[in-house]
Amino acid sequence: MNEYFPSITSNDNPMIIDVADVRQAAESYRELEENVYMTSGKSFDLEKKLRHLEQSAKNRFGGATDSELSDLEDVVALTAHRVQSTESEVSDLENKLAALSASGKKKISGSQNRKRFNQDFPTSKAQSIL
Repeated sequence: MNEYFPSITSNDNPMIIDVADVRQAAESYRELEENVYMTSGKSFDLEKKLRHLEQSAKNRFGGATDSELSDLEDVVALTAHRVQSTESEVSDLENKLAALSASGKKKISGSQNRKRFNQDFPTSKAQSIL
């Protein structure tokens, strides 16, 4: 059973608000908030891994061969790319959250608008380290 409540719009014409739409918007908002927090955590973890790799390069690979340094640079570049992608996803989710907050009842389909992390399969020895 749907409940409806009258609402006054800016031009004083009554508009009917479906409570189910409001509930659905609230649920979409909650899901987007959750995604922002989860993705932010992933971004933090990747940044931490990047800092660790950079520190390892400074400490352990001072006398490494050019080939070893090249492999390590590949790993660092891949990790930096993942951090950038994750930060971009966080930004997209924050924009969606802001839009949903502004509209109050905008319907967002979770399956169509959610980005999924692609499973990265290592293609080189350097990528398999991650």
